[in-house]
Amino acid sequence: MVLFKPFVTLLCVTLSITGMLFSTVTFSQEVRYVSSKLTAALRAGGGMNYRIVNFLESGTRILITDPNALTPDAEWIAVETENGKQGWMKREHVALTPPPYEALSMAETALTELKAQSSEQNSEIKMLKDKIAELEGTRKGLDQALTDVKTSYETLKQTSAEAVELKDDNMRLAKQLELIKIKLEEVKVDNKQLKDNKYVDGISHGIVAVVIGCLLALILPRFSTKKRTSGWD
Repeated sequence: MVLFKPFVTLLCVTLSITGMLFSTVTFSQEVRYVSSKLTAALRAGGGMNYRIVNFLESGTRILITDPNALTPDAEWIAVETENGKQGWMKREHVALTPPPYEALSMAETALTELKAQSSEQNSEIKMLKDKIAELEGTRKGLDQALTDVKTSYETLKQTSAEAVELKDDNMRLAKQLELIKIKLEEVKVDNKQLKDNKYVDGISHGIVAVVIGCLLALILPRFSTKKRTSGWD
């Protein structure tokens, strides 16, 4: 069973390749192959009495130059090789598909190409995965940067609000300071007036004291004279 599965797979690949070969032919002639015989004679005409112009190896790809010759009773078929050699071959040497060993070789070649393509595709897939991982890392970095910008914006907005509030406080303090200065000037004026008033009061009190002193100086001697006069009596 283990050997049978690869054989089945190989056979499927062979049939697929054969189908592709038929589907991609761009020549007007039909495509055939030299049969499994080791070599087949390519003659100058349709008969054994014509000379041999070349020998074609088994599996050689040939083109039918006269499709009308593909009748059931036709013994000779006009063909042309891919390198331009023309001639006639016996019908029994012309096969619709490559011989088994040639098909196997073609299948192995196709399988090698498929493996190479698969390896190349795997490399491309790996590169794409690496690129996706790189882009994912870039996306995460951008997300983090966006978060940082939002945080900075909120901080700046808060700072701006505090700055505006501080400006308002400074303006209020400046107004209060101006009012305090005005009050201070008024207090200074009041103090000066008060000092002036005290000075005037002091002078007034001094004058009164001088006047009283003078009066006492005038009155007291008289009282003393009277007492002396009374004592003498």
